[in-house]
Amino acid sequence: MNDIVRFEPRQTKRAFEHISEQIRNLVYTGAIKPGQRLPSERELAEQFQTGRLAVREAFRVLEQMGLVYIKKGKTGGAYISEFNKTVFSKSLIETIESNMPTMGDLMEARACIEGTIVELASQRMRPGILRALKKNISEASRLVSDGTSSAQAQIEFHILLAKAAGNITLETVLRSIMNVLQLFLFKGIEPSPEHLSKHVNDHKDILKAIQEKKTERAKKQIVEHIQYFSQHFSMTRGQFGKHKT
Repeated sequence: MNDIVRFEPRQTKRAFEHISEQIRNLVYTGAIKPGQRLPSERELAEQFQTGRLAVREAFRVLEQMGLVYIKKGKTGGAYISEFNKTVFSKSLIETIESNMPTMGDLMEARACIEGTIVELASQRMRPGILRALKKNISEASRLVSDGTSSAQAQIEFHILLAKAAGNITLETVLRSIMNVLQLFLFKGIEPSPEHLSKHVNDHKDILKAIQEKKTERAKKQIVEHIQYFSQHFSMTRGQFGKHKT
């Protein structure tokens, strides 16, 4: 692959963003194929003229998107995933990147989309997804109690709700919104235990309302949950200064 595809050194974007964007574009254009192994961290760091940590962060972002998977062992490394429902559509990614939304835009979109998601989930909930949601809440609660980061588990709750809705388009859109949302978050600032506990309790209440088929209550709860997150983020951002995205 190294003899065919060459990467360009970083320009003005943060290193990991530049790396992940170029790899995404190569996947979308077919220059690199599912199952193909990417160059090593060292090789990519040299090509992009950056540190290996930036390459590692780019791999993490691409793995969350479902575009790559990490393999261990002698043949280990980052490989391009087979295309499946977790991979975002090219047009959606390009739209988000070229029209970077504000936090307000994202929260408004989430409220609209997740309101519909909980309505459909209350009608289409399957036993397996219900068990996964309950397990997710238990795991997030344990992580909060242990003082460990529960951010990924809390995000996964919303993705599982989208799965419960049984609409792949809604799930794909929500995944892309949650991915972009993470660009706004402060990685160096840990939310308070009270804030994290409230999130877990909100998730319990939302799921309970869905199980009881109290659709309007569930919709109201998830909108209030999103509004609380938005307000908390705004206060945190104001306290610690603006985050450059």
